[in-house]
Amino acid sequence: MAAREKVEYGDFQTPYDLAEQVVKFLTATGFSPRAIVEPTCGRGSFVRAAVTGFPTARKVFALDISSDYVKALRQELQDTTATAYHVYQQDFFFP
Repeated sequence: MAAREKVEYGDFQTPYDLAEQVVKFLTATGFSPRAIVEPTCGRGSFVRAAVTGFPTARKVFALDISSDYVKALRQELQDTTATAYHVYQQDFFFP
């Protein structure tokens, strides 16, 4: 992504380790979702951590404005145990 786009879109990628820690914290509280929704998935750190950490999740919905990020996440989710995953290129804030 070009520098201008990073500024324009506020592109910050959550490190996978941080996403994994958040999921572990939520799991420890008893949180066990059947669906995962990530409105600005980027490269998919939270989605990937959630799919791994929440085996009860059967549906995944992820959106991002970047076609490159969407394409990469779709490829990574091909081997997921989730029943259905939906990754869309879309601006969540301005559909």
